[in-house]
Amino acid sequence: KKKSFRIMSTTRLKSRRRQDQGFKWARIAIAVLATVGVIETGSITLNKWGWIGSLSCPGGLEGCDKVLNSAWGTIFNANNFSIPLSFIGFIGYLLILILAVIPFLIGISENKLTFSRQSWWGLFAVSCAMAVFSFLLIGIMILKIKAFCFFCILSALISTIILFLTVIGGRWE
Repeated sequence: KKKSFRIMSTTRLKSRRRQDQGFKWARIAIAVLATVGVIETGSITLNKWGWIGSLSCPGGLEGCDKVLNSAWGTIFNANNFSIPLSFIGFIGYLLILILAVIPFLIGISENKLTFSRQSWWGLFAVSCAMAVFSFLLIGIMILKIKAFCFFCILSALISTIILFLTVIGGRWE
């Protein structure tokens, strides 16, 4: 009887593991990259609002100022208040960070399993939208503004890697 109990418990453990959709390492990597994105876009946003000092493009390039201060760099601008495009990136990266981390914070229960599955879909939708939008903005940067912005390239790279990690990490059925 003991042997059959071990087999059943091992099988039950394996089936429970199989239900937990996605790779833990992918969520952690996504959370780390999203944190970098939050810091990057948050810094740009706070700089645009005048709450922190100037940011300089790595390598001394002037393209960042030209791109970030262009008409394409702002969503809303009126009465000395503006919403920079970087704020939308900040919200996106913050949402990705929350979706990546929250399954680790929920207690072990069936709700955790359900939320884990659903959060992979949320991660996919948000990261896909961010990657597509980033490449659209890179196209505008190259073709319309004709300048190079390190921060913009970094954000596009981060959002693309997050999308890639979501696709391979979600273990989709």
